[in-house]
Amino acid sequence: MGFMLAGPTARQALRYLRCERRFWITNSKADSPMLEPPTREAAQYVRSTFGISDNECVHFTVRRPRDRRLIEGVSCTVFSGPFPARSFMEFDGPLLVPSPELLFLQMHSYLSDLECIALGFELCGHYSWRGSDAIEFSLPACTTPGKLKRYLDRLPGVRHRQRALRNLRYLCPKSASPRETQLALLLGLPRRYGGYGFEGTILNKPINVSSLTSAQWKHDLRFADISWEGKRIAVEYDSGQYHSSAEKLERDAKRRTLLQAAGYQVVAITNDQLKHIGEMDRVAITLARLMGKRRRIRAKEHERKKRELHRALMQLNPY
Repeated sequence: MGFMLAGPTARQALRYLRCERRFWITNSKADSPMLEPPTREAAQYVRSTFGISDNECVHFTVRRPRDRRLIEGVSCTVFSGPFPARSFMEFDGPLLVPSPELLFLQMHSYLSDLECIALGFELCGHYSWRGSDAIEFSLPACTTPGKLKRYLDRLPGVRHRQRALRNLRYLCPKSASPRETQLALLLGLPRRYGGYGFEGTILNKPINVSSLTSAQWKHDLRFADISWEGKRIAVEYDSGQYHSSAEKLERDAKRRTLLQAAGYQVVAITNDQLKHIGEMDRVAITLARLMGKRRRIRAKEHERKKRELHRALMQLNPY
């Protein structure tokens, strides 16, 4: 018997685990734990453990509709079917936290499609939000698009499954920051959603430049922030917030030089450029020219959708 978190509370708990513990163990057995109806004591324990304020709702998963409890500040999500493998993680005591795979599905009840895709980037990437305005970097990814797909395939008929599978098509693993996620979505989403439609996006692709450095570095790698399958084009994101020191500027310049020497055409994008859609239009024209593509816009009202997408992306992580 135990309590299982759900929805936004589970997301906050998973972020806590990523930032504080940096590792976790997800169950690998296909079992369905016996879940208790939530209590005031359990809700208070969750609030104190994960830093949830009194005016925020605590979300739990229950097995039956009658297990919902009318407790102020508590919300219950019913999951009556069997739990597939990789559905939960054991926390302290009787508390269970949904796995990244189950969380991705659950959050489709609370978030828009764009927000769900951005959450997928975070789960499959190397960063996590710590609270509402801080970010932890260089974390191990807690899942992959392949694991998410295999998990959803074991849940036929579950609510939001088809929507989650559709959004899964736009996920890219290995994002290193929220800004990389925003940039990858703006460049890679189809034009019918307002994106620039550059398909086949790859984040942080390792490129062997050992032949350009020295014989002693047999496997010297550099990483392109954003690149595309079959194209020797790399987009480098220069964040004014995280790349402003002289040491980092010098390191980024050397990396860009090596990528160019390795035969990659490098396009640098600054934080100010990303914040202005007109500047991103110029970037898109440059990328289309380098890729040998004609800029044919067939999607209806693409200009309006593009600006709406850009506005929504900037509001996801405003810094």
